[in-house]
Amino acid sequence: MRRSMRKNTMSTRFALAVVIATIAVFGISCHRSPNGEVSADAAAAQFLQAFLEAHDKKDLEAEKVLVDWDDITEQSKEHFLRETLQYAVETNMVSAKIEEIPGLTPQFVAMYNIPPEKFLVVDYTDSRGEVRVKYPIGRKEGRYYFAMYGLTREARERNNKKFQSNNK
Repeated sequence: MRRSMRKNTMSTRFALAVVIATIAVFGISCHRSPNGEVSADAAAAQFLQAFLEAHDKKDLEAEKVLVDWDDITEQSKEHFLRETLQYAVETNMVSAKIEEIPGLTPQFVAMYNIPPEKFLVVDYTDSRGEVRVKYPIGRKEGRYYFAMYGLTREARERNNKKFQSNNK
């Protein structure tokens, strides 16, 4: 009996030594680039974690912090709060994940206040059954936020000019 316990302890120590050596050799760290910025994958994981925590706590205020409200009309803001965030907080979530946006076009990007890079894909169950929602998210200052549709006129004009100049 003592011999098998000793053998298990030795194999556990060996496995731990291999993990430590791997980290030392390959320099695995906390997903920061040399200039101190969080990588896109780490930022997306942080966004997802914050969203899940806010949902679990049914914390609408915490979900509001995940939205970039810049350049959005008041009507769009109110609609998103009422129809999207409130729904998300009150509805049973089955799963949530981050996915790439396939076939991202400049026209699609120009419709949002920050350039969407990925989707937050959430599966809910409600009175209609299972519902899948894909929320576009984008990075701003190193963090991911919900990218918002419903731009102010000034923001639409600015994005259209950017889009037109990029297509020349």
